[in-house]
Amino acid sequence: LENRNKNFVEFINLNKKNFLLFFVFVIFFIYVMNPIFWHSPQEILNSLKWMSKYQQNICTVTLGDCMKSLNLPSSYYFIWLFFKLPILILLGLILFPLIEKKISNNILNKIFFYSFSISLFSILILFIIFNVSIYDEIRHIMFLIPLIFLISLNNLFIFSKKISSYLGVFVIIFFIFENFSLNPYQYTWMNSFSKFYNINKNFEVDYWGLSNKSLYNSIKKHSIKVKSNKNNCVYGDLYSEIFLENHGFKCFKEYSQLDSAKDRPFYVVKNLRNFKRSNPKNCSLIIMENYKYPLSNQTINVGSSWYCD
Repeated sequence: LENRNKNFVEFINLNKKNFLLFFVFVIFFIYVMNPIFWHSPQEILNSLKWMSKYQQNICTVTLGDCMKSLNLPSSYYFIWLFFKLPILILLGLILFPLIEKKISNNILNKIFFYSFSISLFSILILFIIFNVSIYDEIRHIMFLIPLIFLISLNNLFIFSKKISSYLGVFVIIFFIFENFSLNPYQYTWMNSFSKFYNINKNFEVDYWGLSNKSLYNSIKKHSIKVKSNKNNCVYGDLYSEIFLENHGFKCFKEYSQLDSAKDRPFYVVKNLRNFKRSNPKNCSLIIMENYKYPLSNQTINVGSSWYCD
């Protein structure tokens, strides 16, 4: 251990000039490649401040609460990381107390673990302190996911090479199986802990392009079946217009305009964030788009289409 520490210190001393040149060139190219610095370095801080409070005050259903993007509780980040990260990665994170001594006894592991961990948590803490506006789960902190994976997988490897290898193979096989089982929904959007909760009630289930296509197709087929007038309006999201206007439909309105709808018949597409709203009154269901998670009895509803005559 003493030799390793000595070698590391010698390595730093031998390459001091190289490290200095590296940082000088990094600062130089950051300045040259960002014209906003030429105008005023203060503008970088202004842009960060403005974007951190971006005025899109939507809410994301998180453990049953619709949390506003402009006023998020600190728990928001950790709830979504808990349910989004693979269980294997969460296991690697909680192993830290068992391998702390092994990390401390190896200077390279120590630098790797603590530099990554400090970077990760300092960014999260800054987001919380400055009440940064984020929405749609963890899309704005996706850049932190590689750090979390590297920390966790390194912990697993230090704990046991065999166990980490066996668990890694098992998780990959289960992931492939789950993706085939979810077909045509071809990826797992939450880890298995979510199966212990009412997913429809507690989380967002709205970003499903494939289900939208099924809903639009159901309206197209129904209109042919009942020989409806293509001038009948379709209430729903803006995406329906792009798809259905190619099939002769001409009238499209937002779901929020449904309460004032008077001229029947019309169609309703209930998807995206509209899915959490009440069903249209005095209308018949055309199709309810569902899927099931493997090893779970829950039926996940991701959209529906209606005919109101």
